[in-house]
Amino acid sequence: WERGATTLGKRSPSFDQRPRYVNPPLPNPPEPRTRQKLSPETIPPIWQLPSYLEPTFLNSLRAVSEAVNWDSPTPSLQPLNEPSAPENNQQPHRKKPRKSPVTKKQAKQSTTKEKATPNGMEGIESTSSEQTLVLCHTTEDRTALLNCERFLPVVVSIGNTPIEEAMNEVLRLPQSGLLLAFGQTDQGIRQFKQVCSILSENQYSRNVGRLLLPSNKSPSDCDTSTLSKCSINQFNPHQNKKSDGQEKQPKILQMRELIEMALPPQRPLLRPWLPEAGIVLLHAKAGAGKTYFAMAAAYAVATGGSFLGWEAPEPAGVLYCDAELPLKVLQERLKQLATVNENHCPDNFHLLSSDFQELGIPSIDSSEGFSFIEEAIQPGVRLLVLDNLSTLLRNGVENEAQSWQPTQDWLLRLRRKGITTMAVHHSGKSGDQRGTSKRLDVANTVLNLNLQDSGDENETVITLNFSKHRGFFGAEAASRRITLQDGVWSWTLEALDTRSRVKQMLKEGLSQSEISRELGISRQAVSEHAKKIKAEGMDLGENEFYVDPVQ
Repeated sequence: WERGATTLGKRSPSFDQRPRYVNPPLPNPPEPRTRQKLSPETIPPIWQLPSYLEPTFLNSLRAVSEAVNWDSPTPSLQPLNEPSAPENNQQPHRKKPRKSPVTKKQAKQSTTKEKATPNGMEGIESTSSEQTLVLCHTTEDRTALLNCERFLPVVVSIGNTPIEEAMNEVLRLPQSGLLLAFGQTDQGIRQFKQVCSILSENQYSRNVGRLLLPSNKSPSDCDTSTLSKCSINQFNPHQNKKSDGQEKQPKILQMRELIEMALPPQRPLLRPWLPEAGIVLLHAKAGAGKTYFAMAAAYAVATGGSFLGWEAPEPAGVLYCDAELPLKVLQERLKQLATVNENHCPDNFHLLSSDFQELGIPSIDSSEGFSFIEEAIQPGVRLLVLDNLSTLLRNGVENEAQSWQPTQDWLLRLRRKGITTMAVHHSGKSGDQRGTSKRLDVANTVLNLNLQDSGDENETVITLNFSKHRGFFGAEAASRRITLQDGVWSWTLEALDTRSRVKQMLKEGLSQSEISRELGISRQAVSEHAKKIKAEGMDLGENEFYVDPVQ
């Protein structure tokens, strides 16, 4: 038999059993004694080969050339049960194959190819000690999560398996952490609580997160875009675990018992709109002076002074948490504030600047962010200013109530400790505070600042309105016209109260949007005033349709 020649008419031997011989490992090739040049330097034009195939074709010819010029002796076949060992009695080194990254298409195909385990769970074959395990309920939920690249590659569904049995299996699987992706339904919430209880009992030490889905939605009810935007809340399932003896029981009060209870008197921080142990929301559009306003109000609280006619009965500690301004800009504003107040810098005015922290301030919808700020609250602090929510809240979806819930629970916890929180926020296009209206539910006071055209570049004119004022009414809740010039504030009450002005403009035939722009209040506020004006007996005529229902 000659190299390159083929004998015709002979059949290859057939094997009706296992092969009896196997080729041993080949030694390294020696330097060839002869060299046949088979690979051309360039591809002949007559071949008409596409340019992108030329490198591949040349590499193939080089490989053929190496094979033709192989001068090593052909090794003899050896029995299968006596494998030949390479020289120096070392096992040949074989590289472990790399796992190719899982694509969304492959993950989707795997959902149809994988068979469910006997206990009804799916996806446990793909678990890895280097990957977070995403745990969900149904096969449909698993398919929806796998379609979103954010959750690849390990998604396990428990199906109809009891939670206890499923978690026994999950805790045995390799994983770097656990992400709970149960729905925001009654069933999903029950499953989530059961899983947390089991993780707590087993002292699960890896990272645990919860996928915050929209209300009454499961993963299978959400499209890929929605799933990719859902925030993840990291938590410790056993950080608040108490023994049976320490478990708190509900405390019930009788009506007369509460009426006759001796409670300490209210000590407002800035009378009347900044109460003790309360929650206040201040919102305005960019450039309307909300940070200047918040700083001046906080300074009045710290010094026991006054601001725009509002009095602080006594000095109280302040922690001003700023996550927006560069440190240099923050310094300049504080210098201006001190200058107009005879350079007095109260020792109880504390600052927490994001730019001054090595890693910034953690988002305040997580336990890490809550603990970080609580550690910064010094003894005697009764007012916490959060400036602003857009920069301090970074994980959730701004217009979803569910994303705000952890922060609201934290603010209520601070309120129970006697700390008042003033949250500074941005206004939306409509003039209302931007995002979910759930932020207004627990607030005692909601203030809205609107920038007015003063015609003077050195003067800032602002209209202040109270869209919510729990515990104070009448003149105390009236709108104010505020002027800020060179750090000095001045104010006057509006000539007419807001409702009277709305009534006057409705008579003039102005539209809802026109009234909103003119008065610097939201369209919803215009609708509220119009409804009350109609109830007083005024015929709105063509303006009837401006009375919108409150969403």
